[in-house]
Amino acid sequence: MHRRIGIFRCVGLILAAGLVAGSGLAFAQPANDYHLFGTVKDTKGNPIPDARIVLREKGGWKEHVITTDKNGKYDRWFIPHGVYEARIEKPGYRTLTFEWDLSGYRDEPIPVERHFVLVSEEEIRQQERAQQAQKDADAAVQAFNQGDCPTAVAKARAVLEFDPQYHVSYLILARCAVREKNWDEAIAHYQKALSIKADIPEAHFDLAILYVEKQDWAKALAEFQKAVELKPDFVEALDQMARIYYNQKQWDKCIEAVDRILAQKNDYVWAYRLGGYAWAQKGDLAKAAEYFKKYLELNPNAEDRKAAEDVIRAGTAKKPGGGAPKKPGLY
Repeated sequence: MHRRIGIFRCVGLILAAGLVAGSGLAFAQPANDYHLFGTVKDTKGNPIPDARIVLREKGGWKEHVITTDKNGKYDRWFIPHGVYEARIEKPGYRTLTFEWDLSGYRDEPIPVERHFVLVSEEEIRQQERAQQAQKDADAAVQAFNQGDCPTAVAKARAVLEFDPQYHVSYLILARCAVREKNWDEAIAHYQKALSIKADIPEAHFDLAILYVEKQDWAKALAEFQKAVELKPDFVEALDQMARIYYNQKQWDKCIEAVDRILAQKNDYVWAYRLGGYAWAQKGDLAKAAEYFKKYLELNPNAEDRKAAEDVIRAGTAKKPGGGAPKKPGLY
């Protein structure tokens, strides 16, 4: 009897030892689950409710599906470790797919916080239209530079269907209209371009030239002035202003424009010529002579050399009055 009890005691000790050993091995095994949490939002930062986060074991069949709440948040415990083929989906949005590596081990659940952004299908379509519009815009510029206005106009109008505020298209339409001598159409396109982007001195200059063609001097001067305000060294615009002032017999304004030209470009031959005639018209032959001397120095074969020399002689001799050339219609 005592012998049997001893045997049972030995067996019990062995079993107990086995349980303890087994328990020790079980608790030494690291936890293999993950705690996933975060948000799913759109590109504007708005939460996306009811978005599905689907995790499929790579090379396997088992899936874990997590759904966002009304605030676009997701929170799921006990996701087994492994590498997953993940996708985030919601009707109306482009599905996001990626590989999610959750293969690490730790002695406690591993927290992983990730925030996702889904792009709507409408945004995708808009991006595609924008890309096409950019291609059309580039093609319009290329066609215009190659002298192919029909193609340039077609491409420019295609861009405007996508973006009615794209000022470059209006500039192309304007310049093609100029080539066809459709002044009114060109003016309308320039005005539209400048209503969108007003700080283009060259566009103001081109518009002013059109007003010159229509002999609308007040509007021409206004546009030349805007061009010069934006680009103070815009010599061509100052030159046009000086010419208009001369023809309007506004000698002081003409001379002011001439001097602004020469301050920028002191070898601008036509500015000296115009300045000479303007001073002569004012009756100051000495000042006129200064300008004409420089004019002939830069342009010795000038067609009006004799007239310029007459003024130089009269101005140098300091003769008052004295037959100043009268050419109000010089330009």
